[in-house]
Amino acid sequence: MESFTFALKKQLNEKLPGSDAQKIMMPLGRKLQLPKPDAIPSAVNIIIFFEKNDLNFILIKRTNNLLHHSGQIALPGGQFDYQDKTLLNTAKRETYEEIGIMLDDENFIGKLTPLYINISNFFVQPFVSFIENKLNIKINKNEVETLYKVAVTKFFNENNIKKGIINTTKTKIIAPYFELENEKVWGATAMILSEFKAVLKKINFF
Repeated sequence: MESFTFALKKQLNEKLPGSDAQKIMMPLGRKLQLPKPDAIPSAVNIIIFFEKNDLNFILIKRTNNLLHHSGQIALPGGQFDYQDKTLLNTAKRETYEEIGIMLDDENFIGKLTPLYINISNFFVQPFVSFIENKLNIKINKNEVETLYKVAVTKFFNENNIKKGIINTTKTKIIAPYFELENEKVWGATAMILSEFKAVLKKINFF
């Protein structure tokens, strides 16, 4: 595990795959945009851990009563609060508030390329964290409907990359998506995970 986390941390500190990897999972007809001056700084957290001899990460299904991206599959995270002071603290706070996992600075091993979501005006900084010990999960049912532990071996299965119609609360769009845990993982979450996948490939972990 130490050799894996060392290699991943090293790769995350080098040149990232960036927008080229993100665009692989971009919905059709969309373009990457620069954040607006009033964009809302936000953070999400790719939490990785070993379980049953496999590397896993966490996805959540957001409840239908949330203002933004309700009912969608997402990574733990949310918008910056001035009391956070840093986006890393935002990632820690939101992870604890949503799924009850308390992280320290040493759990975080790097970050991916920021992504602007023009639909909600969020400018998202993805972080990558690693947990060595047993997970202590406590789901906040006001925000999280379901938590999924996704094995990276399934994530790397190319048969799980598909393209089709996505029904949103406002319209229908055509988009590529990862089919994981019988859910469609699309949009910003899929774009962030696409870059994460490219980073894992660079360290030849799979």
